[in-house]
Amino acid sequence: MKKYLFTIFSLFLLVSASAYLNAQTQFWLGTYEELQKEAKEKEKNYFLMFHTDWCMPCKKMEAEVFADFDAGRFINRHYLPYMVDGEKGHYTHLVKDLFVTSYPTIILFNPEGEEIKRINGYNTKDILLDELKQHIPGITQTRFSDFR
Repeated sequence: MKKYLFTIFSLFLLVSASAYLNAQTQFWLGTYEELQKEAKEKEKNYFLMFHTDWCMPCKKMEAEVFADFDAGRFINRHYLPYMVDGEKGHYTHLVKDLFVTSYPTIILFNPEGEEIKRINGYNTKDILLDELKQHIPGITQTRFSDFR
């Protein structure tokens, strides 16, 4: 009986830990070209998060916003996020091509690859999610308050 309860408890812990880790923002691990193809196939918006190693606001967003359970769940459901180091790696040319002038910079794209929004600087979870909620495909957005 103890062995049975231990197995159930272990399974519960494993599922709970897995659910928690999956709630963090899952940045795309493939190439930028694969990201664009996936976005078009799934008809899903994507964004590029430009950061650097020395950028403290970038690190703060990574730790407080992208690691957050609610933010991760929302972003993973509605967007394909991609992290780009502005000074290292294969896609540093995007900094010049997309006119990134400060870090962090988040650029939202529709599935066709057209820029739809640019978010510069540090943003709290609530501010970032408010911005992202305005650009979910298929959702009609209004500028009226809930009071109306």
